[in-house]
Parts: sequence; C-alpha cells; structure tokens
Amino acid sequence: MFVDRREVRRVYRPALLVSALAWLALLIRPELMAAHVHDSGMLRAINSYRMLALGWFLMLAAMMTPLLIPPICYLRSRTFARRRGRSVAFFAAGYFTVWIVAASLLLAIEVAAMSWSHWSSFTVAALAAVALAWQCSPIKQICLNRCHAHGELAAFGTEADLSAIRFGLEHGFWCAGSCWALMLLPMLLPQAHLPAMAVVTMLVFSDRVGRPRLPSWRWRGLGALIRVTLAETQVRLHDHRPRHPSIPAA
Repeated sequence: MFVDRREVRRVYRPALLVSALAWLALLIRPELMAAHVHDSGMLRAINSYRMLALGWFLMLAAMMTPLLIPPICYLRSRTFARRRGRSVAFFAAGYFTVWIVAASLLLAIEVAAMSWSHWSSFTVAALAAVALAWQCSPIKQICLNRCHAHGELAAFGTEADLSAIRFGLEHGFWCAGSCWALMLLPMLLPQAHLPAMAVVTMLVFSDRVGRPRLPSWRWRGLGALIRVTLAETQVRLHDHRPRHPSIPAA
C-alpha cells in the first residue's frame, strides 16, 4: 500500500500528540490507574466507576493511539477528502467500542482474582504466565496478521459510514485479541503501573511493526522494534549526510 508522506504526517502528528497528552495526564494523576483493587472485598474492589473509566480511556489513548496510524492512513487513502474526518471518527468509535468491552472483561478478571486470593503471589504468577504464554502463542500471530489485513472500503453514502465502523470493529477485535494478555501485566503491578505500561507499550508496538508471519510458537520481544528503529536511524543519517559537489576532472 502506497501512502503519500504528507498524508502520513497528517495522521501521525495528531496521533502522537494524543498519546503524549494521555501519558502526561497519567503521570500527573497516577492514582487513576495505579490501584484498581483494595483489600475490602469484591463489592468495593473498584475505586470509582467514573475515575476508573477515565483511567482506562487514558490508558488506551496512551498505549493504542500510535498503533492506529497505519489503519487510519489506509482509511484516509481510500476515502474522499470531504469524508475523511467523519470516516476516521466512525473508525475510532468502532475501535474503542471493542476495547471498552475488552477492558470490562479484563477488569472482571482482575476483580475475580482479587476476591479469590487477594493478590497472592501465586495468582500474580499464574496470570503473568498466561500473559507470557499468549505472547508466544500461534493464536497471537494470527491476530497480528489480521491486524495487517485491511479489507475493501465503500466510498459513498451510508455504506461508507458503515464500512468505516465495521473496519474499526474488526481492527479493534484483532488488536484486542493480540494485546489483551499483555494489558493484564500493568494490572498485576499496581505499585509500578506506569513503568509496566511503558514496557507493555514497547512490546505491543514491536509486535505491530513486525511483518506478518506463519503462526507458530515463538517469543515475540522487542527485536522488530529495534530493527525498525535502527533502519530508520540509518535512513535519517543518510538523508542528512552532507553532499559535496563533484569536482570535474582536469
């Protein structure tokens, strides 16, 4: 898929700004996500629904917004200029709807685990093992491959709006399928939530910049992100290398 560089800049600059503002908000108010669970029983496990919803929204905005740059570029490249804003809005609505449902399920797992064992070391180790196993599983690779597969989009009328919503729902579904286990890890570390979020963000981003591969059991770490970063650095250094005019032969 070819996308004009100027079009990419129109997408990644706002996306990175939204992500940066969400990270800043969480740094200023870490209590929004730092402690979901108390020791006072299941009915009081959630601090405040309003605060928890805000914390989850900021967490998703901080971690997931950069991942939306490729699909939004794809969407904009296949949408008439006058419809691009509304198509992106419909896509985002579908995407975050899926993640709201996924966040509710993850929170239910967290509350159930707390009520069962009050965050014993065994429970934390078990949930961490599940997250690591999913990170290595072939099912995760299937989800990652589907995140790279973008279908056709309608161009006109109501069908175009529905197509954008459907694209957001589908992309959100495969994204949540890929990332749900990693999203558990910050929840397991309420005293180190933000550092855990940073590590998970790098893992998720590394997963996404990697190329589609055959599903198999393998460790998926930061290798893809490191390779892409080094390649981009080499390109930028080459572009900024001073060019000396050639000297004609005598």
